[in-house]
Amino acid sequence: MTGLSEGMPIVAGCGDTPASTFGAGVIKPGMILDIAGTAAALSGCVKEYQKENVSNTLLYPRSVLEGLWTPFGFV
Repeated sequence: MTGLSEGMPIVAGCGDTPASTFGAGVIKPGMILDIAGTAAALSGCVKEYQKENVSNTLLYPRSVLEGLWTPFGFV
């Protein structure tokens, strides 16, 4: 029980890197984005999740778009 009224709309968001990647137009697999802000990151768009086993430095959240992923790592 949440205490919310029945029918109350619930909106879910996403993290700032997936949001900025989407906002920059990185919406097709193979596209990448260099994010040079407070923290420098390199982000992209791919069709499927793949565990990065070499250095374990990539984060792999789902994309804002269904069926895509937005892997990124801090530089």
